[in-house]
Amino acid sequence: SAKLGKHEEEDKLQLTQLAVSDVVLLNKVDLLRGTEERAKAAAYLQRLCPHAKVVPTHFGELPLPELLDVEAAALGAGMSHEDAPACWEVCPRMTSSTRQPPP
Repeated sequence: SAKLGKHEEEDKLQLTQLAVSDVVLLNKVDLLRGTEERAKAAAYLQRLCPHAKVVPTHFGELPLPELLDVEAAALGAGMSHEDAPACWEVCPRMTSSTRQPPP
């Protein structure tokens, strides 16, 4: 078998990572010209990784629950975050079996 060049190896690695991803960040969407280009980029990623949730971001910023499938735990009245060892809970509506791809 022929040896892969450096760029081919990187391409293969990136495609492999996308194939097994459950969340893919589409960063720097502010640099794309309009919603049509954003939709094309998101659609392309969705074709590369059909099981992944594609999340558009700007400066890599996104709410933690979007990335980790968690939601803030309910704290009782007068309770401090120091009193609650776990401040995040897995969100049942965001489990992989119920997650829907973005429109």
